[in-house]
Amino acid sequence: MKKYILGFILLIVGLSANAGQNKNEIKLPHGYQKEYVNSIKKQAYFIDQEEVRGNPSVIFTFVSDTTKNDMWFTTCQHSLDKGLPVFTCFTQQGQFGIDITSSGYNVIFRFEKPKEILSTQINYKIDNNKIMTLPVSAITSGIAAETFIRQLKEASVLNFSWKEGSQYKAEKINLNGLAESLFFAQKMIEVNN
Repeated sequence: MKKYILGFILLIVGLSANAGQNKNEIKLPHGYQKEYVNSIKKQAYFIDQEEVRGNPSVIFTFVSDTTKNDMWFTTCQHSLDKGLPVFTCFTQQGQFGIDITSSGYNVIFRFEKPKEILSTQINYKIDNNKIMTLPVSAITSGIAAETFIRQLKEASVLNFSWKEGSQYKAEKINLNGLAESLFFAQKMIEVNN
């Protein structure tokens, strides 16, 4: 009987040790390589593994036009949400970012100023459409975020502005490469959740 109990304890300890090793392991989706360059389309991507804020991460850099140096950066890593382990990605260009989880998208304007998200009104224009205004500088996951992302994937340029003091500040985001970056993020979440 002692042999069985000892064997069971060793099995549990072994599983726990393996679980600890695999917790931060990050798998790449099938078909992706560390670097890819398409000289005909003038597009490229690069995949690096680094630590971001102390967590092992995969950083996907998509260059939509190698002659213009427009880039989207996507950082993916294991994290905790309400104390539960999840795998998330964050895609960004300039001060515009999209948090991607298995639950959907969160869109964040001026993510570098997190304390101002609830107090900053954002004006935005997609391509040549009319100017729209958001009461805060984020769109949380749900139908509004899904619709916004769908519009961005079909567009070329996002312009947005915010008031700082008595002046307006603005940023222009080239949307070429956004769809590819979001696709990569979704695939990463599928294979790592």
